[in-house]
Amino acid sequence: MATELVPSDNVHRGSSFDINIPMYGSQKTVSLEIPLKADLVDDYEAWFHGYNDIIDQIKEWASAQENLDVYQMNSFYAGISNKRRQFVNYYKTAMVFFIQTAGAGYLAYNEFTTPSSDGAQLCNVKDFHWLSWMAFAFTGFISLTLNDQLTELNQQGIYRFKNNLPPFFNKFWLSSGIFINTFVLAASWVVSVIVIFLATNPLDMILNSIAVYFIIELDDMMVNRIDYEFIDTWLDDEYEMWMRMKYEKRRKFGYEVSCIEKLGRCILWCSSCTENAVVKWIIRFLALATPIAVLICFNQSFDGSSPGQ
Repeated sequence: MATELVPSDNVHRGSSFDINIPMYGSQKTVSLEIPLKADLVDDYEAWFHGYNDIIDQIKEWASAQENLDVYQMNSFYAGISNKRRQFVNYYKTAMVFFIQTAGAGYLAYNEFTTPSSDGAQLCNVKDFHWLSWMAFAFTGFISLTLNDQLTELNQQGIYRFKNNLPPFFNKFWLSSGIFINTFVLAASWVVSVIVIFLATNPLDMILNSIAVYFIIELDDMMVNRIDYEFIDTWLDDEYEMWMRMKYEKRRKFGYEVSCIEKLGRCILWCSSCTENAVVKWIIRFLALATPIAVLICFNQSFDGSSPGQ
């Protein structure tokens, strides 16, 4: 005989539940109030409802199936201690990180090891070939795009709530996501410029620069429909009970924050560097200066022809 626990519509949301009890072919609903000490009720309700706007925003993203990446999903699954989904998502994370780092690195290595034309100069400022303008356009597009992603990274998805993070998100994985994304974006920026500048022909320039842009989107693409539906269902069915249990656990004598969570808080604090106005202006300057440098120095013999040929 199964017993189902569901949230009630009681005004004290998060502390009252109904129990549906099947009885000989019929089902009886009994209202069960899980009591809190009188002096804790207001404290709990304030803590619980303090996340309402964030929960509404997450449910909106889950319904639209957008704005979350694989690192944010790691933070969620680790936060609610869902071991099975943690294992699957860790596997996806390892694949994404390998492709993003090794893939981008290989593209740069391949361009560095491609034999260049005899006598070709690294920087040719004598004239502006049409391929120089093509390289300028591609570099400008990628630089401005990655500049936006770097400066706005802390506002993407769950990262924007890092200063008031709901307790069912693991701070270590969320902070790791910010750090890894920053590293991947910066590395992809450098690699894309190298790939465009050292491309041996126009087709390589186009395909390799698009490949780099594709690589940086993999962490978003690995979050699928099942992940979004799980979040939506969990928030509807288990969120209130989980928050109540978390609150009671924190109230226990001797409760301590784990070392991993403390490390996550430290990394979250360090990750705010990209929000600094000076850092943002440095990134913007590089985004504008890099395409101009490519235009001026681009060697028109990159297509394989020797200078003067």
